[in-house]
Amino acid sequence: MTPPLPIVLVGTTLTRASDVVVRTAAEVARRLGATLHVAHAYPPQTWLGESSDDTAALEGPDRRATLGAEIDGQLSRLGIAPTEVGGRHLEPSPAHRWLTRLAADLAPELVVLGAGERERVRRFGLGSTARRLLGSVTRPVLVVRQPPLLPPTRVMAAVDLSPLSGDALRGGLELAARLWQDAPTPRVEVVFVLHPSEREGSRQFSEDQVDRFAAGELERFVRRNAPAVAGGARRRVLVGGARQRLAEEMDGLHPDLVILGTHGRSGFERFLVGSVATDLVARAPRAALVVPPAAAAAAAAAADDEVAQRSGDWSYVSDSHVRVGT
Repeated sequence: MTPPLPIVLVGTTLTRASDVVVRTAAEVARRLGATLHVAHAYPPQTWLGESSDDTAALEGPDRRATLGAEIDGQLSRLGIAPTEVGGRHLEPSPAHRWLTRLAADLAPELVVLGAGERERVRRFGLGSTARRLLGSVTRPVLVVRQPPLLPPTRVMAAVDLSPLSGDALRGGLELAARLWQDAPTPRVEVVFVLHPSEREGSRQFSEDQVDRFAAGELERFVRRNAPAVAGGARRRVLVGGARQRLAEEMDGLHPDLVILGTHGRSGFERFLVGSVATDLVARAPRAALVVPPAAAAAAAAAADDEVAQRSGDWSYVSDSHVRVGT
């Protein structure tokens, strides 16, 4: 029996602004040898307080048929053949909740969505669907802000040297490597931010020694988790606040793709820890690939046991360890 093709799931708003997201998802699916599934969530008419005969006629099968035709129209407009599409999904539900459930059911190799369509969101941050989905979905998510360059030529990965961050780096690069296929390997920059308290808080080592330790740990981290690009990857240890220093590095490098992981914590703690990741995704010039814990764990399980079961950490260097980069 032929194994089923992997799936790329894309969320669309059916607007012209979402064309870049759907077009990107289709190209990614082609490069991954995957089938494209297109999803659109819409609010029930009762949420909008509409009760006229005209709007009532759009409820149920009629409304779904109308929206289904809009999906087909968008795919046709973008030159995406029907044979490339494995499913069209419609649901009257908040987008982030339904996409989370759909991703759990379909287990796609990748979820693709836009950063947001409102002007303020396009300029300064993430839309509510992207922000909420990143906190709940367990599959890798590609957040598209501008048409990404495929294959990418500049890739930036933010890491914190933890095992989970290593798993995210490995899984993200393995997925991204399939996007550049036979093209030249892109310039990859792996960045670790050393918080000032980590340099100043160590009672055993000077600041210069801590800097050298950090550079050595990052070197081992890259060779262990990204052997395919280790020879050509640039390592960068920065000092300062993670949010500011990573944003500055991103602005200078202007990467086609940013790779990062999340700790996937819930509630108030996750908001504090995940805010750096959210900011990075929001500032990514073109696109960001976010690898959550479950996806990172899957990448680790597929790797060598010695790598997957490692327990190394940066925290031994300083008594006041502060996690950054996630």
